Amino acid sequence: MKNYTIKARERQGTKSMDLTLPVDVIKKYDLKSGDIYKIEINDENNELKITYKLVYKNK
Repeated sequence: MKNYTIKARERQGTKSMDLTLPVDVIKKYDLKSGDIYKIEINDENNELKITYKLVYKNK
């Protein structure tokens, strides 16, 4: 898998953040606005890993 650099952006009016995915990843996996994911956070060895699992596919 190719390595990507992404930017975390603050959401206006909240303390949450968005991670922007590259267009070729969105196209390859047919990601759509409204898709719902379960995430797993792993922070072993001072390295943050976020794993996404699709739980609902928006049509």
